[in-house]
Amino acid sequence: MSRDEWLGLEEVLGLEEAAAMIGRSPVTLRWAIRHGSLRAKKVGRDWVTTVDELAAYEAWRWLRRRRAS
Repeated sequence: MSRDEWLGLEEVLGLEEAAAMIGRSPVTLRWAIRHGSLRAKKVGRDWVTTVDELAAYEAWRWLRRRRAS
């Protein structure tokens, strides 16, 4: 097991990369972080999140839209 696998670093995404993965803007993800919809950590000046947190955010958004209709 490599050090990166042990730390789980393969799952960490910067906001730009995360936004590109789900077709949103980094500004939208910063809003979601600020309002508690997306869990992330600040590392230096940058926000990072994980693939799992991004999937949970997308699932929450899908449920919210479905309930609204």
